[in-house]
Amino acid sequence: MFNAPKTKGCRAWVALSDRAIAALQRQRRRQRRQRLAARDYDDLGPVFARPDEQSLLPQYVLDHRRRLTADAGLPAIGCTTCGASRPPS
Repeated sequence: MFNAPKTKGCRAWVALSDRAIAALQRQRRRQRRQRLAARDYDDLGPVFARPDEQSLLPQYVLDHRRRLTADAGLPAIGCTTCGASRPPS
């Protein structure tokens, strides 16, 4: 179940790069193909979900992001700072 944001600040728009938009569009096309191929496909709305269309657990997403970041040799940043981080000038 999805709930409304807890604070007004959480309702802010997020700017997406062309690359991110293209990735989301590819994901949407993948989900449409899965929906057509499945007999009992219950589209609950998450953009990224488990194969059974259930939402990913937040802790799994955070742990996976941390592993990918570490594997890529990138510095760890907190989730709340992801959108605010800027490359050094």
